[in-house]
Amino acid sequence: MYKILLVFLLFFISTISYSQHSSDINQRKGNLFFSAGVDYRITPIYKGFSNIDLPVSVDLQNSGLGFNFNFDYFLSKNLSLGLGNTLRYDMVSSNFDEITDIAGFTKVNNDLIFDIHVYLDYHLIKFKKGELFIRFGKSLRNNGAQYAFRDPVFDQNGNYFASLQGISVTPYHSTWNFALGYKNKRVSLMLGVLTTSFSGYFSPDKAFIVPYFSITYNLGKL
Repeated sequence: MYKILLVFLLFFISTISYSQHSSDINQRKGNLFFSAGVDYRITPIYKGFSNIDLPVSVDLQNSGLGFNFNFDYFLSKNLSLGLGNTLRYDMVSSNFDEITDIAGFTKVNNDLIFDIHVYLDYHLIKFKKGELFIRFGKSLRNNGAQYAFRDPVFDQNGNYFASLQGISVTPYHSTWNFALGYKNKRVSLMLGVLTTSFSGYFSPDKAFIVPYFSITYNLGKL
């Protein structure tokens, strides 16, 4: 799956010579730009243990590499409205209940998961080379991480009665997105956090923070 995403990324980069681009901040108002790059999500920060009924590792599902694609429309020379998407091939569930011995192993079920980001970027300071900007937005994370489940139902005597079956959407959640970035011509570097108190991993819910680092390349003006 990563090979497929890399092909797409290389395809977009190959179109650079055909795209229009302006690094002049006075000319970007009213223009829409397209960029692509990579995100790296650092190990999430939280206290306590996740819901034991979740067949997933919280740390593994919320860390690692992803590929991002972004559209940024400049409302002014300093303020832009963005829509982004991060794609990753990541853990959906792990069959922990299949390990019946004292020690053992089982396969992990991976699939394509994507995050959607809506954000505002404000360029604060212009240096001789590059600009400093801040990001504030909202993200919908772990789309595509749903899994089927079945729970047993027992009567008042503790005897098995039936099974309830349904779809869990627990890994899907929204977060606030805060970041500080540096942009030099086409390249942007950014360090940020995705934070929420309602991740669905914990009962009751508690603060859940995912630090991340990203690098993107402006492919041109649409």
